[in-house]
Amino acid sequence: MEPDDATRVAVSERHVADLETVAPPISGAAAERIAADYLSAHGLDHLGANWRRRFGEIDLVMRERASGTIVFVEVRYRTHAAYGGALESVDRRKRARLRNAALAWLQRHADPDDPARIDVVAVAPDIGTTADDDRTADGPGQCSSIDPVVARHGDYRIDWIVSAIEDDGD
Repeated sequence: MEPDDATRVAVSERHVADLETVAPPISGAAAERIAADYLSAHGLDHLGANWRRRFGEIDLVMRERASGTIVFVEVRYRTHAAYGGALESVDRRKRARLRNAALAWLQRHADPDDPARIDVVAVAPDIGTTADDDRTADGPGQCSSIDPVVARHGDYRIDWIVSAIEDDGD
């Protein structure tokens, strides 16, 4: 049964009201700061940010305290989940650029054979989720690329996808 026009309008108005109560849009730099703060609180040390080369950029470079693994982080700001997930927004070309930039960073700042991975962190306004939507963990050892850490950090939702970009061409 199709909803009538009055029902559609009521649902639409309720959705707009929900969106008006969320945190305001932020810049990419602010999203990176939110992601860095969250990751630092969950076992990673900040090594650098916005490392650029002609073939790519790394938003955040961090080191996992427990294992020493170097973690390259691509931060995506999503205004709403309806626009797609963080991983879907990183296309094949972007993944290749991230891999190349990560390798260049390792060659310049560490041993290219050191353990490293590329994570994706999505930051979005927290419009409220049910308890079933929360899959929180104390750190990256608790999840995988198919089981992201989902948490709230202030007024924002954080989706942390560990080892989101593999070296085998995805």
